[in-house]
Amino acid sequence: MRMARPSRSLSRNPLNSSVRLGALLAFTAFMGACDLGTSPGDGDGDAPPPITELPRSLSVAELGILEAANVFGFDLLRQVRAAEPRENVFLSPLSASMALGMTANGAHGETLSEMRQALRFGDLPEQEVNRAYRELIDLLRDLDPAVDFHVGNSIWHRQGWEPEAPFQEMNREYFDATVQGLDFSDPAAVTTINNWVHEATQGRIPSIVESPIDPRTVLFLINAIDFDGKWTRGFDPAATRSHTFRNHDGTEGTVQLMTRRGEVRIGVTTGADVMELPYGGDAFVMTVVIPRGDRSVDALVESLDAEGWASLVGSLHPTDALVGLPRFTMEWERTLNDDLQALGMERAFVPHLADFTRMFSDALEWQVHIHNVKQKSFVEVDEVGTRASAATSVEVGVVSAPPTVFADRPFLFAIRERLSGTILFLGVMVEAPEA
Repeated sequence: MRMARPSRSLSRNPLNSSVRLGALLAFTAFMGACDLGTSPGDGDGDAPPPITELPRSLSVAELGILEAANVFGFDLLRQVRAAEPRENVFLSPLSASMALGMTANGAHGETLSEMRQALRFGDLPEQEVNRAYRELIDLLRDLDPAVDFHVGNSIWHRQGWEPEAPFQEMNREYFDATVQGLDFSDPAAVTTINNWVHEATQGRIPSIVESPIDPRTVLFLINAIDFDGKWTRGFDPAATRSHTFRNHDGTEGTVQLMTRRGEVRIGVTTGADVMELPYGGDAFVMTVVIPRGDRSVDALVESLDAEGWASLVGSLHPTDALVGLPRFTMEWERTLNDDLQALGMERAFVPHLADFTRMFSDALEWQVHIHNVKQKSFVEVDEVGTRASAATSVEVGVVSAPPTVFADRPFLFAIRERLSGTILFLGVMVEAPEA
C-alpha cells in the first residue's frame, strides 16, 4: 500500500573467488536510479521486466538536487564516522536533505545562505530547488511497481505559533507536507506525531519525538522514507552459512553470509572491489564497496566525493561471480547538530544569529532557531530483499518558553475602560457554558 500524499488527501579479485565483505554498506536507493543497467532473471520466471530507462528525462534542477544530496550524504557520512568511529552507521542523506530543505524555506539572509551551502545547493534558485524536490518525490514513488518506496513530509506546530502562510504553502506544494497545529503541552501531541512516523515507515521507526516536548519547542519538520524491495534474484537460504567477519579493530566476528552464484554487476578499482545487487525491476540497487588490501573503510569514506563515487559505479559490469553478503538488521539514531554545524550550517543553531523570519514574522524577537536535528533509521537485509526506513526531525524552538495563558479553569473576567480604570462588567465562570 502506498502512503497517502498528505497535502492532497508520502583482497581478492571477485572474478575468481568469493567477494570478501568489508565494513561499508553504501545503500543507494535513490542514487541507484541513475545507473539503470539490465540484469537477467534467475531462471524461475519470477523476475519482473527490467527497467532500462527513466520514464522521463531529469531536469537540470533535478540533476542538481541529486548531485547536491549525494555530495551532502558523503560529507555527512564523513562527519558521523569521525564522531562514531567504532559504530555501524546507516543514515539517509535524502531524508535529512528533505527535512532541512523544508526548514530552509523558512530561513532568511545569512541563515539561508549557510543552510544552502551545507546542503550543497550551489547556485540553484530556491524555486528550482523546491520544484526539483517535488518532481523527485513523484518520480521515486512510482518508479518501480515491484518496489514499495514511500516518502512523507509533515510539519507540526505549537498552537498559537502558526507558521507564515507562504511558508506553509511552499512546503505543501513542493514537499507534499501536511501541516497541523497541536497542543504541545498535551502528551497526546507526542502520540499524534509519533503515530504519523510509525505509519509512514510501516512501523519500522516507532517514534522520533520524546515526551514531554520541551516548552521552548514551537515546530517539528519531519521527513519519513520507507523502502521495501525484493532482490531481483534472491539468495537461497540453504546457501547461507556462518562466516568470519574481520572487524575494524582486527578482531573477528561471525556473520550469517548469504551467497549466490550467477551474473552480477562487479567492479574492481585500485582501492576497492564493488558489487551491485538489484531490486525489483533493477531501478533500485544496493551497491557494496569493499576496500582492498590494507585500506581501511574510513580511508575509503574520507576519499569519497561525487567524482570518486562515479568512478566506483562506472567500474561495474555484468560478470558471472560468486557473491556473499551478510544477513543483518541494524537500527541507528543520532542527533546531527554538531555534524551539520561542521558542514557550515552554523547560524541556524545560534539563537541570536538565526533568521527564520519567513517561518515566523517575529522570529528575531523570539530568537527562533533549530534546537535539534535527529535522524533514526532501520535496515533489514535477508535472502528475500531489503527493508529500510528513516525519519528525520528538525525541531525548531525559541530561547525561553513562550508565556501560555489558557482560561481553561474557573476564572474571573472584567470588561473595563482601561484609561480611566472604570469597570463596566464583572463576571466569574466556574463551568463551561454552552458554545
